[in-house]
Amino acid sequence: MQLEFLKVQSLPPGIETQVCSKCKETLPVTAFAPHGRENYTRTECKKCASKLNKQRVNLKKITPPPLKGHKCPICLKSEEECAGRGGKRSTSWVCDHNHDTGEFRGWICHDCNRGIGQLGDDTERMERAIKYLSK
Repeated sequence: MQLEFLKVQSLPPGIETQVCSKCKETLPVTAFAPHGRENYTRTECKKCASKLNKQRVNLKKITPPPLKGHKCPICLKSEEECAGRGGKRSTSWVCDHNHDTGEFRGWICHDCNRGIGQLGDDTERMERAIKYLSK
């Protein structure tokens, strides 16, 4: 799955749709929220984004927070080393979960969450990335 960001302001005339990275539906660009302060739209439609947000909120309600001294299981950094990486109002840890099943996987840092997310949570792509980096 390749993620593409479309610049809303630079879309060619007549192109007013985008494919959602989650539900794979072709939808009007208005069905996608802006991506931060940039002139891009998010890759998932508002409906899928809402569903994912509800999953995260529910998981955080039933999942105990990470223990004191927790380190990211991927990069092995501490809370202090990860602080502020997700933005001014975020915590150091992300409630990582399987987007298809909603199953909680663990508390990881923002950078590692973005990394595995950019690789589509796809273990085969991650293995190819490891082989590539090992050259």
